[in-house]
Amino acid sequence: MKHICAGCKKTIVIGREVVQMMRGPWNGRMTPGFRELFAEWHWPRCFGHEFALGSQTRPYKCEECSKNVQLGEEISFIVMGEETGEGSTFSERRRKVLYSVKHYPRCPQSCR
Repeated sequence: MKHICAGCKKTIVIGREVVQMMRGPWNGRMTPGFRELFAEWHWPRCFGHEFALGSQTRPYKCEECSKNVQLGEEISFIVMGEETGEGSTFSERRRKVLYSVKHYPRCPQSCR
């Protein structure tokens, strides 16, 4: 997978600081499992302020419904780290926080 910045549309070079918006199931680890990469940006040059970055450590809470994210629930989230090669998806040396954690695609009925 080629890593292209959603801001400037240029390739993100290996080792460069990056912001990634993703989704995946919460599995109890620091970073959820991976299902899909929505977008990534050079940090801080190209990211701008498209999304408010509320940082969280475990246990994670959905920013929409304020409920704790349960094991196996699908969430969208943002991570920051260093870009990897084409064979990898998650950035390396990620910070020990997630940003903009939300149930995906929306909060379960029990959260409303």
